[in-house]
Amino acid sequence: LCGMRSLLLFNVGGNDLSGTIPDCMYNDLTFLKDLDLHGNYFTGTISEKVSNFTALNIIKLSHNHFVGTLPMGIFSAIYNAWVFV
Repeated sequence: LCGMRSLLLFNVGGNDLSGTIPDCMYNDLTFLKDLDLHGNYFTGTISEKVSNFTALNIIKLSHNHFVGTLPMGIFSAIYNAWVFV
């Protein structure tokens, strides 16, 4: 996943995956249009670096074990996106 700079769609929804979101994902996936992480067991926080996803149209984070609040950058950088939490 890290280093896949031209990836447009990342959908792992409903796969019962676990762990945290690696920091390199926030830096490398700047062309990403659709991020679907719903229905897993991901933990940790959503980094402020999510604002790097300026091409994002859809982000699905629901039904995980994330903690904390969503960074404000998620709304300013991807203001045209559908956000499902």
